[in-house]
Amino acid sequence: MWRFLFVIALLSCNGDDTDTDTDADTDTDTDTDTDTDTDTGPTGLVFGTVTDTDSAPLEGVHVNLCLLTCRDAETDASGDYAFAPLPAATYSFHVIGPSEANLAQPLVPLSIEEDGMHEVDVVMVALGTPVPLPSGSAAEVEIAPGVFITTKLGDLTVELDDDPTEVSGAVVNPDDWLPVTFDGTVVAMWYLDPFEANADPTMPIRLSNDWSLTPGGTYELWRSDYWDQAFVKVGDFVASESELVDSTARLEQLTTLALVEPSDR
Repeated sequence: MWRFLFVIALLSCNGDDTDTDTDADTDTDTDTDTDTDTDTGPTGLVFGTVTDTDSAPLEGVHVNLCLLTCRDAETDASGDYAFAPLPAATYSFHVIGPSEANLAQPLVPLSIEEDGMHEVDVVMVALGTPVPLPSGSAAEVEIAPGVFITTKLGDLTVELDDDPTEVSGAVVNPDDWLPVTFDGTVVAMWYLDPFEANADPTMPIRLSNDWSLTPGGTYELWRSDYWDQAFVKVGDFVASESELVDSTARLEQLTTLALVEPSDR
């Protein structure tokens, strides 16, 4: 209920100012002020609730909407957050849990429509057991259930932080997926960590076929990109009985991954 009242209050604050002064003006001076109020105000609202996988509300979670600059909203004791009205555009929607909570950081593009009211509820997923990065030669590690990358110690860097010595991730339950739009059907989604770790060289990646996908079928793998406010295609993966492989695909960054069955199949 409070969120509904909050949204109504925000909308009422956006109206044009009206002069209700009805006093008669006996001053013979002529008002030559011809300024026009061109502030049309922001046009979309974003609000929601952040919980864990047991549906418990999470306080102190930061929800960011980024486009050139970032806007931040923090959840209260009920897990609720809300942004002031925003211009219609596509933003990077990034959610950061408390540092001690060991939670993955979702990142997806979010399109805000003109005069839209967007309720975006978020389920924060716990990261899996960290996997040490191989020393010496690059080797394959399972960063998240069913996701294998080939890398080594020193190949990953995180801006303004120490180089990671281990990686982790989580597969996301379909009921907990954030709203995403593809030309096809989403098959699986993962959150990888450390968030936005950059790979140099880029990393070969393969997937295990945990969904009994038809051998010979081609599926697209996409990663979210913070600065583009979009998903970027990683590759076209061909399914076999046990795995999905694209020998030329390389992963540049650890963020959100989505496996998609194209609509034209």
